Amino acid sequence: MKRVLSLLLLTVAIAKATLLPSISFEKPFDQISADGVREISDDFTFGGHAQVNRHFVRLTTDRQSKRGYIWSKNTLGSTQLSRAEFTIILTFRISGQAERWYGDGIGLWITTEPRHVDGANHGFTDKFTGFGVVIDTFVNMEQRGGHKDVLFLTNDGTKSVDDLLHGEKKGCDAKGLRYHERNANFSPSLSMSRMKIQFINNRVTIQLDPTDSGVWSPACHSDVVDLTSNWYSQATIGITGSTGSLADTHDIIGLQVYDTVDDQDIAAEDAKIFEDRLPAQAIENLDDISQVNSAKVKRLQKQYNRMIEDFEHEFAALKEETSNTIAKLRKQEQEDSRRIAELEAWVNGRVNEKVDSKVKEIEANVDNKLDEKLSTASSSGWKMPFFLLLLGLAGAAAFTYKKYQELRKSHLL
Repeated sequence: MKRVLSLLLLTVAIAKATLLPSISFEKPFDQISADGVREISDDFTFGGHAQVNRHFVRLTTDRQSKRGYIWSKNTLGSTQLSRAEFTIILTFRISGQAERWYGDGIGLWITTEPRHVDGANHGFTDKFTGFGVVIDTFVNMEQRGGHKDVLFLTNDGTKSVDDLLHGEKKGCDAKGLRYHERNANFSPSLSMSRMKIQFINNRVTIQLDPTDSGVWSPACHSDVVDLTSNWYSQATIGITGSTGSLADTHDIIGLQVYDTVDDQDIAAEDAKIFEDRLPAQAIENLDDISQVNSAKVKRLQKQYNRMIEDFEHEFAALKEETSNTIAKLRKQEQEDSRRIAELEAWVNGRVNEKVDSKVKEIEANVDNKLDEKLSTASSSGWKMPFFLLLLGLAGAAAFTYKKYQELRKSHLL
């Protein structure tokens, strides 16, 4: 508890922090649209391959060439923000089945784009005005400027994607921002990370809490955004996730935006997270039966909530795997049908060729035999009728002669 109290006293509030609900969200996501689709809230849109679950928004599945996004409908200027100062805390989870080869990452954008614009800049356009922080899990040392696990990008609307991604890198290296799902210690309800963005008078400071422990690391990076003094009033907040030839699962759990930099209220939220990660209170050290029962109920409730979150994560993975398998089977079925059709066409062609060849062969044989018969008949056909005619005439003459002799003998002649 001493650690918790020290966290509570880390920052002294100059002004009480106020959560800006119209540009913030957190689990559970229980809002359902008229079409039966789970939504984040009325103040945020999502699209691409993003899917909203009850305890997380999945920007991309662990598949290649996926892009998803979340974008605020409201600007920072439309909120209760009264000065050039705010804090953004993003809670996310990057995880996957691969042990060595994985990518790409998540981008958090504060830009004057009124809506998401797709592009090659980690799922967002390169022609933006404002700044972004990209968590890039694929280490590509071949790029000009090297690699940063956490990459800070700023643009006045004129820089290209080559200028942003292949120039001098700003940010920091940070381990532990990606979880291996096959690790025995992986639990979706506990395996999360956080990133804090502090903005005051165009200075941006980035801090990380890689294991969502409630304890922030020293500043990852701090830089000044060279833009007009009031640009942020027209800025929206967006989150993108993308995969390329390598893949990972990119989940967003929550986004909190406060109207000031760290104060005691924000520190108190961190203390609650830290306390939640502490081992459960030993029941045997409690004397009062009501305290024992209350501790048991809290422990069971916490275990139940975590079990539900873990189950949802596993169910979403199983659903996606099943869908991917069905898609592969359908593609294979189409390929098999195409091959069968080609085989049938080839067999029919070969059969037709054989039949045509046989018919032509038979026709040729018949023609040859007919020619032979006709040739034989035409060469000997006149002799037989002439011979028969001679026999007929001889017979008729003999019969006539015989009758003549009979008549003479009968004295009739």
